[in-house]
Amino acid sequence: MDLSDYQALSELFPVVYKPGVSDTHQRVLWGLEGIGSNGAELIESLSKDFPIRIDYVVVIGDQLSDPVANLHPVASGGADPFVRVYRGDHFFRR
Repeated sequence: MDLSDYQALSELFPVVYKPGVSDTHQRVLWGLEGIGSNGAELIESLSKDFPIRIDYVVVIGDQLSDPVANLHPVASGGADPFVRVYRGDHFFRR
């Protein structure tokens, strides 16, 4: 499931988050969809108290640096990858 997808976050569709995912968490998730340099900070803030397990983080965009040092890379698209996949099992609560 793409937690940062806009359908549930925009409240324009009949898809919603369970009550356990607070409005604050939803705003942080939506922030991950934007362009900016604070993605690592947003991921770190989610890792502290997000109410569900996050198994993987997919990062799409230019690679300026690793998004968060504690994420374990599992796949990428070559020497200068546009898409990278990280496993969150050591970072996000289970």
